[in-house]
Amino acid sequence: MIRVLQVVNIMDPEKDARVQVRIMGYHPDAENQIAVNDLPWAQVEHGIMSAATKGIGFGPHGLVDGSFVKGHFLDGSDAQLPLVTATFPGIGDISELIKGTNTV
Repeated sequence: MIRVLQVVNIMDPEKDARVQVRIMGYHPDAENQIAVNDLPWAQVEHGIMSAATKGIGFGPHGLVDGSFVKGHFLDGSDAQLPLVTATFPGIGDISELIKGTNTV
């Protein structure tokens, strides 16, 4: 299932170019319900023009805190391994639209 995620932290402590994400419709919106530190780290997909290994290829990614991205779970219903596959450029905060509480 394709999901919308919001990047909350790009400073991967393991330096693997992962991003920490809040997954819309899966994690609670309120930070007091689930702390940022408890959110999962997601791998970021790269195109085939980048080896993305052994220091070969393009930089890790261009995401920033607050970016909205598209992704899914690599492990299906176990929902432990999120993968970022694309970004939603220039649309700002879409969280209310995703929840159905605001329309365009």
